[in-house]
Amino acid sequence: MSVVRRMLALNLPVSAGNSVTPAIQVPNGATKVTVQFTYSGLDADVVLSMHQSLDGGTFDACLNENDEPVSITLDHQFTSMTLNIIGLLTTWLRFTLQVQDATSGFIEKLNVLME
Repeated sequence: MSVVRRMLALNLPVSAGNSVTPAIQVPNGATKVTVQFTYSGLDADVVLSMHQSLDGGTFDACLNENDEPVSITLDHQFTSMTLNIIGLLTTWLRFTLQVQDATSGFIEKLNVLME
């Protein structure tokens, strides 16, 4: 399978509180996904958790081999972080944003590679 790239411009304000990204369709057969989160102006760390779906409408938490949610903490001292997922079997992904103590900043975009 060839590599598929998607870019989602979000401009998701942290000040809006906890939220959800748009769904991303995963090509048939893709089992590896790399997501680069680009952000700016965060005044505290935020967490993005991955959810998966087979129908694109009903999403459930994506769990790792230890039955823990797949998530990434975006360190407010940086402007991008990357999450690599191997062994994925789904057709749709999305991420939930948990702002925790953050009150300002934006999740600007997601760059996604799938193979």
